[in-house]
Amino acid sequence: SKKADMTMQKMTAGAQPEDDAGDEIAAINFDRSNKLPWMPRACVSHTPQVRESQTYPMVAPNFRDWKFNIESKVFSWNIASRPASLVLLDRTDEDIAARFVYSKYGTDATKGAEVGQLDIYSGYRSEEDGTVEWMVATCQIAIQHWKNMGRHYKNVRAIGGSGRRESAATVSSVSSTLSRRGIIRSISSTIP
Repeated sequence: SKKADMTMQKMTAGAQPEDDAGDEIAAINFDRSNKLPWMPRACVSHTPQVRESQTYPMVAPNFRDWKFNIESKVFSWNIASRPASLVLLDRTDEDIAARFVYSKYGTDATKGAEVGQLDIYSGYRSEEDGTVEWMVATCQIAIQHWKNMGRHYKNVRAIGGSGRRESAATVSSVSSTLSRRGIIRSISSTIP
């Protein structure tokens, strides 16, 4: 079979990549041969330790968001601004499930620098490893897609005239509030 564009490994806490390759838990592929070149497509094959492998096809019909289904719910990763981020919307319940905020390096991060931080909000089974794994894998599709399109998002901490933190990226805004939920799990993403 074809080699995956990206793979996701689960390593033991504190292990170094040189010492522990980890267990492969997801394969991520972009579909470059579809009949509609204007509509990006990708697929995540997730193999959690406790269940059978699941495949999640993803599409970006309008280039702004990546839509996919998990069980009976429809989700999408959308670009948001202030700060530059990706927001995982639960379109079925009209709620925010997670938010990936780009670091000051963003997609330009190298040599293990942090690309950003993923916050998963309560009510989305964030205590389950399988949920965290599919959220990270699907988020990686959106991050890599925008990077491949030449959009290098990051958040530069600058104090403007208003004294607020300002974003280095100008992108579409998502009109939802994050203040109603507590953060359960926080994950930092890095580039090796």
